[in-house]
Amino acid sequence: MLDNKLVQITLSVLMISVAALCLYTPDIFIVKRGADFTVQIMFGFLWLGMLFLLLDKSKLMFTSLASCGVLCLYLISMTNQSMRFVPGAKLFINRMVDGLHVRMEVEDSGMVIYEFPEIISRFENE
Repeated sequence: MLDNKLVQITLSVLMISVAALCLYTPDIFIVKRGADFTVQIMFGFLWLGMLFLLLDKSKLMFTSLASCGVLCLYLISMTNQSMRFVPGAKLFINRMVDGLHVRMEVEDSGMVIYEFPEIISRFENE
């Protein structure tokens, strides 16, 4: 069945379409819900790629692993954006630094260290 050229093209188009819908989610409820499972879809493409490798279907394997790789890169870029420093947090922490309750030191390497003397002294006395 997988030797049929039409079946291979259909499966390839289906895999590329699913990956594209995960990347560019239209404002349709069912598609948005499906995009919530992008990680699972990525692993599904990985497993399909391994299956096609065992079945010696190189074109389907390449399409599946390429779809997996594209989704992986997409997820990495989305994760890094969400982990960026919250703009208000830096301002809040800098307002706390008064030398009495919170001290801030910057090392030569550029590392910023915050010390909380009240908490340190409480644990040293125990």
